[in-house]
Amino acid sequence: MKKSFIYLCLFAFISSCSSNILDEVQSIPKSRSIGYEPTWWNSTERLPAPSEYWSGYRDTPYDVATIDTCAGYVSLVYSWGFSYDWQYYHRLQVQYRKISDGDEYLQFIPESEWKWLGDGKGKYQNGIIEEKSPSRCVDIDAACLPKGKIGIRYRLLHMAYPGQYYDPGYDNIMYTEWTMVSRSGMVIMNEGGSFVEQLFIHVSFPQTMAMFTCSVFIDDNQIYKNTNNIYVYERKKENGTYTVSAFMQIHQGGSTEYRSAEKTGEYNKSTKHIYVNFTLEDFVY
Repeated sequence: MKKSFIYLCLFAFISSCSSNILDEVQSIPKSRSIGYEPTWWNSTERLPAPSEYWSGYRDTPYDVATIDTCAGYVSLVYSWGFSYDWQYYHRLQVQYRKISDGDEYLQFIPESEWKWLGDGKGKYQNGIIEEKSPSRCVDIDAACLPKGKIGIRYRLLHMAYPGQYYDPGYDNIMYTEWTMVSRSGMVIMNEGGSFVEQLFIHVSFPQTMAMFTCSVFIDDNQIYKNTNNIYVYERKKENGTYTVSAFMQIHQGGSTEYRSAEKTGEYNKSTKHIYVNFTLEDFVY
């Protein structure tokens, strides 16, 4: 009888403690993960604009990771926010306006006179460009912008734009304020560029300790536009030939050996990509 009484009291005590703990847990305010709500966000103020580092016209990409496929580029280089928040704002939305002499103060341009990059369609729909580069650089095809003096502004977009979460007011922070370019006078002189059909030559080498270099020729013209062994040729005719000459440098027993390999082939009007894969057996003395 005494044991039963002790067990009953103990059970009642544990049940009471569990109930209190559960009530405390349930009373904790629910909040979204810090990954989606940095402490400096609120529902009334727009997020600050990105800070421009450099902008201008180039005939090659600014970012070394950009495959060179265009005749000209308008490049935007910028910084913004904290490193943790950067992952959620990885797209730019770009607008432009053609500038006449004496009309270079972009901050006074009416909203109605700004146009979307790509005019809302085509290569850059709604002026949106996805940014994957860790250098925070965007290389825009200059042919998609008018030639001459242009003004450009851009803002960063949240990964969920143009949607919104359930939180009231959350759509107010889907994008940042606009930033104007350029630092060198608010305008960029765009020389434009025409679209040229490209032929991509992908070259791969064996995974060894050896060092490899190669030269790529299309119709006897050497190709220099190269990013991560992807060569780009501005094709001038429908049919032709290609040659890829490769060299291997290998260290063995305190000495250095050099071996070479070569592959040739043809392309036609339907060819977009050429894949040249070298193996160790391809290299000879």
